Amino acid sequence: MKKKLVLMRHGQTVFNQRKRIQGWVDSPLTPLGIEQAKFSAAYINGLDFTIDHAFSSTSERACDTLELVTNLPYERKKGLKEWNFGILDGEPEYLNPPLVQYDSFFKANG
Repeated sequence: MKKKLVLMRHGQTVFNQRKRIQGWVDSPLTPLGIEQAKFSAAYINGLDFTIDHAFSSTSERACDTLELVTNLPYERKKGLKEWNFGILDGEPEYLNPPLVQYDSFFKANG
């Protein structure tokens, strides 16, 4: 039997809007984040397959997004938790080191 996996990020949060590092800090969805989740629900409902299981991290922003996307019962999984940025949680994003762009890395390093 063929299985499909759909991965989804939460909608925009207050910390996204304020350009703050979230990590384990649980920032609520903004009105735009709520609309993004509803848009995602419409998209997912139009797929040519049915989702039969749902999982979420333990963050409220992720659970709130999932609840706007589907009525399925779901499991909150600690293993899906976001990165912990320690003392940088809640601080401005400019303090976060840039992510490595793998395509550029491999081109530069053969």
